[in-house]
Amino acid sequence: MTSRHAQPTPGPERHTGKEHFNIPDLKIVPVEMLVLHEHADEKRVARLEERLLQDGYLKNPPVVAPLLDPDSGTDPGPGTGRYVVLDGANRTCAIKRMGVPHVLVQVVHYRPPQVELYTWHHLITGRDPATFLDEIREVKGLTVQHTSLEEARAALARRSILAYIVVPVMPPDRAGQPAVYTVDGVNGTERHNPHDSTVLLNAMVDTYKGDPQVAIHRVNTDVLEELVPYYDDVSGLVVFPPYTPDDIMRLAQAGSKVPTGITRHIIRPRALRVNIPVSVLNSDRTLEDKNAWWHEQLKRKLAANEVRLYQEPTYLFDE
Repeated sequence: MTSRHAQPTPGPERHTGKEHFNIPDLKIVPVEMLVLHEHADEKRVARLEERLLQDGYLKNPPVVAPLLDPDSGTDPGPGTGRYVVLDGANRTCAIKRMGVPHVLVQVVHYRPPQVELYTWHHLITGRDPATFLDEIREVKGLTVQHTSLEEARAALARRSILAYIVVPVMPPDRAGQPAVYTVDGVNGTERHNPHDSTVLLNAMVDTYKGDPQVAIHRVNTDVLEELVPYYDDVSGLVVFPPYTPDDIMRLAQAGSKVPTGITRHIIRPRALRVNIPVSVLNSDRTLEDKNAWWHEQLKRKLAANEVRLYQEPTYLFDE
């Protein structure tokens, strides 16, 4: 069932206030206070920058969480008030590239049930599968070994490998199943802690992400046969290990970034289609004035029943 917005709790103990409407916490903040935890996709950043310049509106706000020390739960020191961008690295980079000083963000608490962290995998198209695999084999510090899908899944679950790759059947074995390969660091090196594994995973992703002919598609299955009917010119599928929120916080504090597009944050609730004018964010008005303006816009939208909550999982076909 779809409602205009969540209704206050009924009964004699009913209260009023934002907490009972479950309105997302939206505020305008300085762009310089946002810290990325993942690398941006330069192709997507360029497209977003062009769209922002043409349309003049920021459609979906980046989702951020206060950058806190995962052990103490406090600000780690210099840079009080910083936020780690959980979703929206490409939008944030596009805004920065345009020289816009402020951006509307959705602030969340980085813990369940409001935020859950999963992993996307990379489906790669546009490169010959043999070339795709060979270039990963050539990365210094990585080893690539043939295995079965079941063994690869078990090894990644134990975190005894960095990742695994599934590639389409290549000639002359056209009648067989897709081939699976584990990817790991060379023996004798630290490679399975979040920092060192992230360095090696970035080196692997660097072999294909800069190729103008290559497209990276985010998927949540490792069964290549399910994907091939929907994508042309498939090169292979890269399956990444899971990260934890503590991993993300520590990497962000250290200035390290995971590969582009592999963290998948489920946000409840999620604010979309705010359509805030970039001209407002880029104006000379103070940050306080901009937030006051946004508050009045939100009040107007609520009064006009323009804010709608969709409880069901939703696919958007115009992104």
